[in-house]
Amino acid sequence: MEDKTKMDLTSSEMSILWKTYIFENVKPLYLKALTATVEDNEIATIIKDKLNTKEQRIRTLTEIFKKENFPPCSNGVY
Repeated sequence: MEDKTKMDLTSSEMSILWKTYIFENVKPLYLKALTATVEDNEIATIIKDKLNTKEQRIRTLTEIFKKENFPPCSNGVY
C-alpha cells in the first residue's frame, strides 16, 4: 500500500533548498577566517556558535537531499 502522507518536493522547493545549501556552505568559510583574526573572546564565542549552527544546517540539508534522492555533484558531494 502506498504511503499517501509523504509528498515529493516540488522543483521550486528543491531549488530553494539548493540555494540555501550553497549560501550555507559559503558562510562557514568566512566565519572560520574571522575566528582566526578576532581578538575579543566574547565575539569569538559568538562566531564559533554561529559556525556550529551553520554546520548543523548543512548536515540537515544534506540529509534532506539524500532522503529525496537528489543527485550529488560530480565529486559526490552535495
